[in-house]
Amino acid sequence: MDSVVAYMRQYLKLLTKILCVVILSVGAFYWWEWRPMSIRKVCVQEEMEFIKNAEQKTEVVENSLDEVVYKICIRKHGLE
Repeated sequence: MDSVVAYMRQYLKLLTKILCVVILSVGAFYWWEWRPMSIRKVCVQEEMEFIKNAEQKTEVVENSLDEVVYKICIRKHGLE
């Protein structure tokens, strides 16, 4: 009976370690891959909306101005 309890304790320790590694891996993937990608998508959409609104108002948009809008968005979301 003691051997079964010892085996279960070892199994639970191993399971806990594996679960921690999986949780940390998923968290790291989200933080360094998924989150920045989704923020960049939002910022590109904001940049396109800015350009579209400027074109509707018949304003000339300089290349550097739309890049500034993109960089402001990136900084606002904490990527730079």
